[in-house]
Amino acid sequence: MLEKETLSLPDIVEVLGPRPFDMKESLKEYLTELRERAVSDEKLSKEEKEAELEKIKNFSDSTKFDPHAQESDDEKLNDPAKESTE
Repeated sequence: MLEKETLSLPDIVEVLGPRPFDMKESLKEYLTELRERAVSDEKLSKEEKEAELEKIKNFSDSTKFDPHAQESDDEKLNDPAKESTE
């Protein structure tokens, strides 16, 4: 409870357990949908993170450092760091 600023109904049910009396069917359906949505959101978030890491890895694998590469004249003209050191 100290981790969250506000508590929602699913949080309360998780902490206190089910009510001593039956809930309305619509409320049960709502809670079930929220649980399912949380699981699917977590799964999508995990997949998105994995896809982002794969994208970064592929980019890094495709970008190789060439210590013998020559800088073109255009790159020299467009680099403000070069202007300040010259």
